[in-house]
Amino acid sequence: MIVRNDILAAFDLFELKRIELENRLDNLNPELFSIPEKEGKWSVNQVLAHLSNSEFGTLRYIQKKMQGLDDVGVKNISSSVRSKLLKWLLDSPLRYKMPKQLPEPSTEITFEELKMQFEKNRASIKELIETFPEESIDKLIFKHPFAGRFSLLQTIAFLEDHYNHHVKQIDRILASVENRG
Repeated sequence: MIVRNDILAAFDLFELKRIELENRLDNLNPELFSIPEKEGKWSVNQVLAHLSNSEFGTLRYIQKKMQGLDDVGVKNISSSVRSKLLKWLLDSPLRYKMPKQLPEPSTEITFEELKMQFEKNRASIKELIETFPEESIDKLIFKHPFAGRFSLLQTIAFLEDHYNHHVKQIDRILASVENRG
């Protein structure tokens, strides 16, 4: 059985990846972050804005669902299979269109502003985990636009897999932009 500490441990690893990426990016010229890989493609800042928007949207969805936890199903074999399939897809080299529910990432936001957004989002996610009702830990409280409903732990796993997927994209963009300079 999953307990809150398992989810907090998963979140802490997820948060460590954000800090590692920020530390790595802090050593680069921030002007590179607003240059797209190619015409019509995203810049590093747009990828980061997309990730921040995704985390914020996920948090808002869960907060809304928490108002009616009695009506929410519980984790099952189907959600586990869908979670593993989504992880596999995000780990693959395939590329996907972002869900229409998410706003197009801003081209105007700075790396420093994005870091503040991430800190705020992550603090809110951690608070949500810490205050989430223990008896509802296995409830399917998040609905991924394509993969369906997930428990809190599965949702943190998705957010991390999504983040990892886009870190690869960030590395690819930086390599392309740095090679042009």
